Amino acid sequence: MHVLILIAIAALAAAAFLAWTYWWPLGPCPRCAGRRGRGWGSTPRAYNRCGRCDGGERIRPLSLTWPVHRTEARRRREARRARR
Repeated sequence: MHVLILIAIAALAAAAFLAWTYWWPLGPCPRCAGRRGRGWGSTPRAYNRCGRCDGGERIRPLSLTWPVHRTEARRRREARRARR
């Protein structure tokens, strides 16, 4: 009986984690430390975009398991390459 309860708790935790990765795919960029698109050399007077996330947020790696977020990440990557 205890094993079934543990399995149910594990299944609920996995479902909650998958829901979290689907509905909240964006996370702070580790490169610009969540400064909303500020690169390493940014100051209030000299603003430059983060070269990795281009805006302070990036799609979390675990959210890329969902096709909708994979296509969004691909679209962002291609737009960033086209601007360079």
